[in-house]
Amino acid sequence: MLNQYKRVKEELIENLESLKTLCSSRGSSSIAENLLEVEEKLLQNRFHLVILGQFKTRTRS
Repeated sequence: MLNQYKRVKEELIENLESLKTLCSSRGSSSIAENLLEVEEKLLQNRFHLVILGQFKTRTRS
């Protein structure tokens, strides 16, 4: 599982770099900066885990 994470992470970083280059060439520097921030967080293994859902208590009789 760790090897799969590393592979997916590397692919994602490559894609982020491609997107940054594309955004920069089209004059979207703010988007390129945001992508850079995402890439840096990914390289540092920093991310947020968000869990959404509804929890109900169940009573037993």
